[in-house]
Amino acid sequence: GQLSNSFFSYHVNIVNFGASENCLSPDLPTSLCSCSNLVSLSLSGLHQSDVCRYTTSISVLPSCIWNMDSLLSLYLDGNGYIGSVSGATLANIVQLSVSSNRLRGTIPSTIGFT
Repeated sequence: GQLSNSFFSYHVNIVNFGASENCLSPDLPTSLCSCSNLVSLSLSGLHQSDVCRYTTSISVLPSCIWNMDSLLSLYLDGNGYIGSVSGATLANIVQLSVSSNRLRGTIPSTIGFT
């Protein structure tokens, strides 16, 4: 399955969202970035559960994720995301985990400092 664009549009005041290790597609809707109260996002291992059919799809992480200053925790491990972290702000981030992706660029040293 896939998270629809309307899910985050409807739940714009969501504070925590986790959906790790399941069969959801790693394709994320840009409406996720309209959730200005979101402090914790845990999406590690999307489409990685043992019951999922094997796919080799490539997913691009919406660039707006890197500018969600409400986030304190961001877990995106193991999704094979491609894209750039250049220009990331994430001013309030305390926990950041993005291993096993194909992200490029340098994580700015200012991340996590307000």
